[in-house]
Amino acid sequence: MVIRDFSVTNFRNYKQLHIEFSDKVNVFFGNNGQGKSNLVEGIYFLNHLNSFRTHRIKKLIEFGEPISQIKATIDKDGTSFAARIEISGRGRKVWLNDTPIRKLSEYITSFYAIVFNPDSLHYYRHFTGERRGFFNRFLSFFDGIYLHEIREFRAVHAQKNRLLKSGEKSSILDWNILFVDRSCGIVTKRREMVERINLILPELYARISGREAKLLLEYRPSFPEDSDTWLKLLEKSVEQEFKAGHAQHGPHRDDFCLLLEDGKRDEFFSQGEYRISLLALKLAINVLMAERMQFHPVLILDDLFSELDATVRANLRQYLFQVPNQIFITSTEPGDAHDFPDPRIMEIRAGQIT
Repeated sequence: MVIRDFSVTNFRNYKQLHIEFSDKVNVFFGNNGQGKSNLVEGIYFLNHLNSFRTHRIKKLIEFGEPISQIKATIDKDGTSFAARIEISGRGRKVWLNDTPIRKLSEYITSFYAIVFNPDSLHYYRHFTGERRGFFNRFLSFFDGIYLHEIREFRAVHAQKNRLLKSGEKSSILDWNILFVDRSCGIVTKRREMVERINLILPELYARISGREAKLLLEYRPSFPEDSDTWLKLLEKSVEQEFKAGHAQHGPHRDDFCLLLEDGKRDEFFSQGEYRISLLALKLAINVLMAERMQFHPVLILDDLFSELDATVRANLRQYLFQVPNQIFITSTEPGDAHDFPDPRIMEIRAGQIT
């Protein structure tokens, strides 16, 4: 997958911008506050129709303007797509090759970007929902059946919550049976995903970090995997759930954890350890996509080299030399990119490419 050209209007601090990209390495450098992260945020939005920095898409529209617009030409599997996105107070509208896209899921399961940035690191580390959302987004792209299963589960989950809030207990057993049934496929696919990632992650982490300790991803379901045991647990939790007014066990409460083989969990990682670990995880997902789907997503590496020691920076450059993905890097210094083969280097000043 390659983004050939990219335009924004009234997006963040960009009044108007059109740019053509290299199909390999693109570097945006400049002082802080000039719009580097805003630009790669737009590239991410092009792929996912949401931001890695805010859940309020109104913030993406330049102050005082009614709408923001993103346009791009995207090459994928030998086909060129013209994408256009409008962002307004009413939400998002999307066109692909001038055809309106009614179901946004059809669009976001066609394109994909992997982002590493200080904001996404903070949210992933501190909010369970961000971790679930990250893996849900990946699995929805990786496995079309998962997207269907997660939609069905959410519908049942919403109905069960309405029942719990109403206080009507007569049909709770039937809804619990349906709730468990709609959860099983999600749990199975999440566990399989973690197993596949763990075939890649330890070696990749060692290669980037230069350390011998193995890094692994751990899946933490919020309930027993055996459906009969889970139903019994839900039966015991009926009063508690009615009192709370919402379902307290299920895939919506699952979590994921990074840990080193010596037993150290990510909650005890230093900032530097977490940064390297999350970067390795995201690059492992990139490898998994290439191996299982023959797909190379866009890599967005915002403020990549800050807070990394010299060894990790060198290892990371060496690794990125070899990946076939289109890469976008932001930095305060252009020197961070000169080691890459034939990079396109652009300076950002006050929302303009100089």
